[in-house]
Amino acid sequence: ALGCTMYYAVTGKVPFPGGTPREKARKHGHEYPLDPRRLNPELSDEFVEVIADMMAKAPEERIATANDVMARLAPWVEGTMEPRREAALAAPAQLSYSPPRPVPTLSDTTPIFVSPPAEDPSQIESPSQLSLGTQPVGMSSQETVPMYPLEPSIWQSQFGDISPLVKILISVGMITAIGTILAVVIGLIYAAATSP
Repeated sequence: ALGCTMYYAVTGKVPFPGGTPREKARKHGHEYPLDPRRLNPELSDEFVEVIADMMAKAPEERIATANDVMARLAPWVEGTMEPRREAALAAPAQLSYSPPRPVPTLSDTTPIFVSPPAEDPSQIESPSQLSLGTQPVGMSSQETVPMYPLEPSIWQSQFGDISPLVKILISVGMITAIGTILAVVIGLIYAAATSP
């Protein structure tokens, strides 16, 4: 998940766009995303390799821990990164510094990203590469339309489709009837309590 987030952060596109959740899950397990350098040519080979290792399909090839991710990203971070205090308190004997592993280059590894056929980079924006859900779908002042049909209200199920005025009159009549019944009951209780 962090690899996909990193891919999105540096390209502005999700690695597996479009489709249903089931299709996206299949793509995550069986396909490789477009090489991020096609969307952001400023990325270095080493940085792309870190993203590729974070998104490796086989768990044993994937970067295993947050500390490993921090170590691999250290060349691109200014300043120092302190481990969280809770982690230091939880396992002080396990905290030790180990220098980052040498970062492999693409020349000595199997490429993980798919390079599409050569084309004009300005034409990469195709419907299959657009991110879903990254653009506003409407204004906040617009009415939300339900995706699924709503259950009929109690009024519709009992009386069919009736006008709002009739609904108000029925509501007022019911409230008046309930109020009258309560007044009669309270009056009877009061009369019984005060009579000798």
